[in-house]
Order: sequence, then C-alpha cells, then structure tokens
Amino acid sequence: MSVTVRTDEGGIPVALIDQAARVKAEEYRAVKQGFWDAWNPRYRAITDKKNRGEWIDAFSVYLDSQYYARAYHKAVELRTHASRNRKIRALAQEIRGKSGVAA
Repeated sequence: MSVTVRTDEGGIPVALIDQAARVKAEEYRAVKQGFWDAWNPRYRAITDKKNRGEWIDAFSVYLDSQYYARAYHKAVELRTHASRNRKIRALAQEIRGKSGVAA
C-alpha cells in the first residue's frame, strides 16, 4: 500500500486520500449507522435497564440484544468491505423484522 503525500508551501505534508476509499468509508459509516438505528429503538432501553441493575421481565429480549451486538462486533472484524457491509445490513434487516419494542 502506498500513500501519496503532497507538501504545500508551508512545508506541512498532507496525505492525499483516494476518492474510492472515501466512498467506501462513507458507505461503511452509513451501514453502521443503519444497524444502530435499527438496534437502539428495540434494545437500548432494556440494555440500559440491565446496566443499571434493574429487574428485566423480558430477559429473552435482552439476550437477543446481546446476540445482535456481538454479531455486529464480529461483522465489523470481517476482512473485506463487501462482507462487512453485507453482514451488518443483514443484521439490521433481521432486527427490523422483529416486532415490538422492548422496555
């Protein structure tokens, strides 16, 4: 991997980032945000409740939240851009397919 560096008049080197890399990064950020936009309304309240040490009636919903959070973090570590995005999108879609909001 090579990085192109440009030096302006001030002598400060500036790395030039490939435009395709910028597009991929923006797409990845959008996919990640889509996951959290799906996860938060369904699971944030119950996860916060558990973190405060409060009793949770719907413990299976809490376990679902942890399953999806772990699956997300595993997906983030996948080797290719396409596989990361595909897995994270699938997780978000799966969460959206579930009914109701946990409280």
